[in-house]
Amino acid sequence: MPATPEASKGNFDERAARFVVEITDPDSPNYGNALGSAVSAMDVTYETAHKQSYKLMRQDRIRNEIERILEERGMGKEHRSSVLIELITQKMTRKTERYNAEGELVEVVKSGPTFSDIIKAVDTLNRMDGTYTDQKKVSDQERDVHRALIKEVMKEARDRARGRMVNNIDSTNI
Repeated sequence: MPATPEASKGNFDERAARFVVEITDPDSPNYGNALGSAVSAMDVTYETAHKQSYKLMRQDRIRNEIERILEERGMGKEHRSSVLIELITQKMTRKTERYNAEGELVEVVKSGPTFSDIIKAVDTLNRMDGTYTDQKKVSDQERDVHRALIKEVMKEARDRARGRMVNNIDSTNI
């Protein structure tokens, strides 16, 4: 059930309220997508929606309401950051079960995130903490922690890639 913004208190006009509902409703095809939410909520052209979504997302009251609704659902900024950090530091694993034609479990494969998954998570975390935008709300300490984490993850990924290459070269020379 989608949360309703506090439009009844006069904090939002009807279009902004529909935008907030659209962007925070997990059942919406535009969940988390500002541009798609603006197109859907405002029934406007792509170009107009682009301008409107940008304008709305720059408003503190809109961002705060979106964050409030996500917090209510247990998907606040802290939770999302911790999930991304688990992915980046490879504490999160994926379990794949394989079955034969008779439906019997043949094997279970656990794998960590791919290099591409890690890069996307780092990118998302950077966007969340404001590294790519105005940094006036991000403390130097937070930024330094994220930069150190990124350097560490990149070094580990390079080391793993080199290790795999060495293993592949050794196995072909046997």
